Amino acid sequence: MANDSTPAADSQTPDTAPIIVGVGASTGGFDAFQRLIEQFPAGSPLAIAFVLHLLPSHESMLAELLSRASPMNAVDAYDGQSLEAGCIYVIPPDVYMEYRDGKIKLFPRAGELGAFLPIDRFFMSLAREAGERAIGVVLSGMGSDGAIGLRQIKEAGGVTFCQSPESAEQDEMPRAAMATGDADFVLSPADIGKTLLDLAQHPYVAKAPDKLESAKLRPSEEDFYQIFAMLRTSSGVDFSHYKRPTLQRRLLRRMALHKITNVAEYIRLLESRPQEANELYRDILINVTFFFREPLSFTALTEKAFPRLFDQRKPEEPLRIWAPGCSTGEEPYSLAISLAEFMARQSLEVPVQIFATDVSENAIETARAGLYSDAAVRPLSPERLRRFFTPVDGKYRINKKIREMCVFARHDLARDPPFSRCDLVVCRNVLIYLDQMLQKRLLTAFHYALKPNGFLMLGSAETVGMQGDMFAIVDKKHRLYSKRAGAARPLDYGFADSGEGLRPALLGPKPPREHVIHRTVQQEVNQLILSKYAPPGVLVNDKLEIVQFRGQTGYFLEPPPGEVNLHVLKMVRAGLLHDLRDALDEARKSHAAVRKEDLHVAFNGHGREVNLEVIPILAPDEAIHFLILFEDLSADAEHRLAPLPRRQPKKPDAPGEEETETEQLRRELETTRKYLQAAIQDLEVNNEELQSANEEVISSNEELQSTNEELDTAKEELQSTNEELNTLNAELHSRNEELSRVNSDLVNLLSSVQIAVVMVDRALCIRRFTPAAEKLFNLIPTDVGRPIQHLKPNIVYPELERRLHQVIDEVQPLEEEIQDAQGSWFLLRIRPYCSVDNRIEGAVVALLDIDAIKRRPSS
Repeated sequence: MANDSTPAADSQTPDTAPIIVGVGASTGGFDAFQRLIEQFPAGSPLAIAFVLHLLPSHESMLAELLSRASPMNAVDAYDGQSLEAGCIYVIPPDVYMEYRDGKIKLFPRAGELGAFLPIDRFFMSLAREAGERAIGVVLSGMGSDGAIGLRQIKEAGGVTFCQSPESAEQDEMPRAAMATGDADFVLSPADIGKTLLDLAQHPYVAKAPDKLESAKLRPSEEDFYQIFAMLRTSSGVDFSHYKRPTLQRRLLRRMALHKITNVAEYIRLLESRPQEANELYRDILINVTFFFREPLSFTALTEKAFPRLFDQRKPEEPLRIWAPGCSTGEEPYSLAISLAEFMARQSLEVPVQIFATDVSENAIETARAGLYSDAAVRPLSPERLRRFFTPVDGKYRINKKIREMCVFARHDLARDPPFSRCDLVVCRNVLIYLDQMLQKRLLTAFHYALKPNGFLMLGSAETVGMQGDMFAIVDKKHRLYSKRAGAARPLDYGFADSGEGLRPALLGPKPPREHVIHRTVQQEVNQLILSKYAPPGVLVNDKLEIVQFRGQTGYFLEPPPGEVNLHVLKMVRAGLLHDLRDALDEARKSHAAVRKEDLHVAFNGHGREVNLEVIPILAPDEAIHFLILFEDLSADAEHRLAPLPRRQPKKPDAPGEEETETEQLRRELETTRKYLQAAIQDLEVNNEELQSANEEVISSNEELQSTNEELDTAKEELQSTNEELNTLNAELHSRNEELSRVNSDLVNLLSSVQIAVVMVDRALCIRRFTPAAEKLFNLIPTDVGRPIQHLKPNIVYPELERRLHQVIDEVQPLEEEIQDAQGSWFLLRIRPYCSVDNRIEGAVVALLDIDAIKRRPSS
């Protein structure tokens, strides 16, 4: 997930602003902080903000004590104070402190509900403002303050530390920070100080412009491709369509952690240490999210999308939601909680399926478990925490009803087919990491995945961009869109697997720039020669429409009056029409060049002698084209513009001879007229036949195209269905494994406990019993499912059935001392059987042997 806030402009330039280190501590943190700052010299480039949990009414003397322990200057922070390198700024009591515009801002704590978490608040402000120059350190303390803020610092590109638990007086805060998985270093306070000084010298943290622009520090495209190849080998994910600036920041951050200032050296590290490729992969896919992030977006869904999705929905028709890029599950669970609350208010009973996917397998495993730390559930209201979570060993687990709404699976958006028939797609803060090509493909996939009345929600920094014709705006502020009908695009699966992203690794390096320039000059020379010495001509397609003019063709072609028409036979001048038509027909039939010589064309009352050549052009996967060349036979310009010779009529020698010549011309004219009429009739017949055949072909082509589209749609639906089945299968497999482990644990627990225990349901039928209960209750394995009242136990307690009903109905445990048939004493305990959903589904009977205690003589 991304950080949605835009850093404000700092009052200091990047190369002069100090490196801000936020240090959070609580109980035992003051001593740890002293050991940390002992490592810093007086001229340290760091500005340290020390955020400590202080008593509201206690006057702080920390600044004075720290000044004595360190050569750095320590002062109490005040509102509007600028941060300078080499200084320590201590938070005053009973306030929140933030970093804004290069200055400290203080806010009163009074009147605020909930826990006081000044470390998280300062770390979050530091992440927004300082970005890559932010450093967060969590020291000794109780609680989990600082854990969420540390995650945001890492997401913004900063560096994170926490004190090693064994060196901390109170290890709760360091362990909470470690549990997020976002602590780059886990060290003792002294080692943290030394590492901070080393980091301050690295160009990534120091932001030294001259060093950042170094060719050795800036990765080239070839460097990126090598790294992409190694990441793809280790993780199976192709990052070639991720935005380069984001990848570069993550890469430089990993180099800073290893104190490397040379990209080539870091590539060698990746080759020698496969684990580093996994760490870089985790950094690129950093999972920064929390419950109900941007709560107003969930309000927009509840008010504008949910009512329309449930309108006229049948009770048996499931509501399908896809949440790609779900990270560790907080977002899909937040969607499920919002839906559960909405359906409860509207008294709706509709099955809900939320398909939550992510490319990170580790994130999916965390989401599938549904177990979150105290810091993770902090954004939730007490009401939601009580209603939808169950405390488990100091953590909180999503209750069964919400977990059953969500199905988690690994899914690569760039490669795997999308889900289908979804009512809502929620993909927030994912597209901002991807280039335009992949964004366009994913938006097309989301459009395909949605039903005609479906909704799409994006992150606050994302839009549908060029795909606006596919989605209509519902809520511009919260990036909520609805699907437009009739704007479908063909889906393109698997271009990330085509090897495009790994081009240099497969095809070798790009040619040097000098070769590219040389080839461009050659092209310019060729163009110049063609324009001066090559004959003019045109390139026409199979429909005889001109697609390209080559040279000056005005002497041979002219546009016809009326609408624009580029048909070559409509544009050719009269003297060339018949010969050009014949040449084109012959070239089409023979697929060979056809030449016509000694032709005469008129232009503005002048004549030109022309040779004509038609050359068919055959290219793979394309229709036939024809190159028509006009060869001008005129010797020079004067000759080309010479007037056409006027025909001098021959004087007849005698009247009879004149009549004979006139009659001959009349016969020739009549013959020509008949010939032309017959040719026109034949042409019309041929045209009608061709037109009829063309219409049949067009109709057949439309039918084939329709069939092809139906097959494509069926294929896409099958791919989507297959992906959905794979997802469900993975979820069921995971749940089966979990149930198997739980069942094994339960069997071993019951076998090892030497206490007679019998579990019954509300009808008093036996659910399970321990081996120790077999003798006392006369049980055998086949008794599971039998009513307990049908048994003849070896204990003397006729009230057992009534007492069981009493405990189930009144939900109150019961204890009594009873004896068995041999007179041995037992303590009978009957407790309600409570399910994980806090429902009473029976009772648990336990018998503890107290015979030795009862028979012990009283003193």
